[in-house]
Amino acid sequence: PLQLYRHVATAIDLSGRDVLEVGSGRGGGASYVMRTLHPRSMTGVDYASRATAFCQRSYDVPGLRFRHGDAENLPFDNASFDVVINVESSHCYGSMPRFLGEVARVLPVRDRYRVFIVDEAHQLTKDDFGALLTILEQPPAQVVFILASTQTDKFPASIVSRSLQADIGRV
Repeated sequence: PLQLYRHVATAIDLSGRDVLEVGSGRGGGASYVMRTLHPRSMTGVDYASRATAFCQRSYDVPGLRFRHGDAENLPFDNASFDVVINVESSHCYGSMPRFLGEVARVLPVRDRYRVFIVDEAHQLTKDDFGALLTILEQPPAQVVFILASTQTDKFPASIVSRSLQADIGRV
C-alpha cells in the first residue's frame, strides 16, 4: 500500500501543510507521508481506538500524531487542515455524503480548488452515487472529484456521463 500512498500523496506538494489522513489504520501510511513528503504536521484519525492506541505507542516521528475519531463526525475545528488523504477506507463509511461534508468542513476555502480523491469508488453504495450525482449536477465552483477505481464498469451511467475518464497505468 505504500506505493499507493506515494502515488496519491505526491499529487501535490505537501511541504509546509497540515495534513489529515482519515482512516489511518495502523499508521504506516501516515508515517510514510510525514517522513518522506515533509508536511508541517500529519494527523491520522481512525474509528478503531485500538489502532490509534497502537500508532501512539509505535511512532515517534516529530509532527506526527494519531487520534481516535469518526470519519462522519471528525473531531477537529473548521478549516484546521490544508489537505485530507483517504486511502482504502471510504467504502467502510455509512454515509459518503456525511464524510465529504466533514472533509469540506475541515479544509480551508482559501485554495483555488478542493480536490476529493475517492479511492475504490466502485464500492460506493447506490445512495452514495445518488448523493454524488446531486453534487455533480450543480457542482460547487471550487470542487473537483477524482473517482479512482479499477472497476469503472460498476459506475452508474448517470455518473459516467457527467465525468471525464482518464485511464492511468499501474503505479
